[in-house]
Amino acid sequence: MVREAVLQSARVTIQQAFQTALHRHGSGRLAEAETLYRQILAVQPEHADALHLLGVIVDHSGQHAAGAELILKAIAISPSVAAYHSNLGEVYRKSQRTEEAVAACSRALELKPDYAKAYNNLSAALNDQGRPEQAMDACRRAIHLAPDMPEAHYNLGIALTKQEKTEEAIAAYRKAIQLRPDYPDAYNNLGYVLTMLRRSEEAVAAFERATELRPDFPEAYNNLGNVLKEQGRPDDALASYRRAIQIRPAYAEAHSNLGATLKDQGRLEDAISTFRTAIRLRPDSAAFASNVLLTLHYLPDLKRQTLAAEQRQWNHTHAEPLAKHASAHTNDRDPQRRLRIGCISPDFRDHVVGRYLLPWFEHQDRKRFEMMLFHSTQAGSPHRTPPHTRRPLAPNRGSGRCQTGRDDPSGQSGYPF
Repeated sequence: MVREAVLQSARVTIQQAFQTALHRHGSGRLAEAETLYRQILAVQPEHADALHLLGVIVDHSGQHAAGAELILKAIAISPSVAAYHSNLGEVYRKSQRTEEAVAACSRALELKPDYAKAYNNLSAALNDQGRPEQAMDACRRAIHLAPDMPEAHYNLGIALTKQEKTEEAIAAYRKAIQLRPDYPDAYNNLGYVLTMLRRSEEAVAAFERATELRPDFPEAYNNLGNVLKEQGRPDDALASYRRAIQIRPAYAEAHSNLGATLKDQGRLEDAISTFRTAIRLRPDSAAFASNVLLTLHYLPDLKRQTLAAEQRQWNHTHAEPLAKHASAHTNDRDPQRRLRIGCISPDFRDHVVGRYLLPWFEHQDRKRFEMMLFHSTQAGSPHRTPPHTRRPLAPNRGSGRCQTGRDDPSGQSGYPF
């Protein structure tokens, strides 16, 4: 335990105290390091390094705004220290202030062009901005400067995953794990990519390893539940979702996945109750509300008026706000023209409904109708577009076409077109 008298001794200088704090910080004894940093600042309020590293510790505890404020004070004192700007960028990224994060990391690189950590932090911010190609470039620069930096390989894996370069992403995550065998985030992301490729046994092993390394890792338990559900192990999936919720009671996605598994088991009332919990946590989620509507259809004694009221509520909450964004139709109003029809559904991926409807689409009069199909499955879903919805329509029925569209990035059940 750090004694309060550590700085009161005449034999201990500020610099000696700072070196002690730095050592304890590096060895993971963050509470002791924080106490020392604060004691140093009580004696020397403008000790820039102490302000900076105290900001890093405060940010690590989840107090992002307070952490940023401390680092900004350090920058005001010593504006030319690249590490301050790089770590400020990471704090901003965690606060979802990605533009400021990119700017801070870029400033760090102006000050120190060969700064591998700044390139890595920049790549994380670019990934969060949805700019995976630029993030990949930043990662490769970081790896060129520091080949043994596991975080750079991890962020490269994220950028590659976002571009659906799955095999390269797997290699990047495995390299991160090779460099840091106790890297739970890398195992979790590796499991996610393996899930995309339907390599479920390997995915389960990756998620289980992630939870072994970090027993309070709700995302890994949620992802594990998804794979177990796909494997036809609903009871194990339920246990995994419940563990995720136990760790993070406000984890809306885990509640939704738990509800979906209960629905598949025929436990409809429990499923609806669980879906409504997810909605309370994320009232803006059209997908969660759609889960309730779907499950209500399976209740044998449900009154039509009750279902209609739920549908109207869904429309009021999730559809009506989009009306202001709708564009006026500019299509030709000639009733004799060839009619273009667009259909959208997640069932146009790997679902029995898509297989059932495809012959109907194939036998439409292509001289009168042009059919366009779009799937609305969330990007990154393990349900890749299967051959039955990928094949072209019968060519002898006109010049019409049937195609699958790109994923709706919102992951919702539909979008206007």
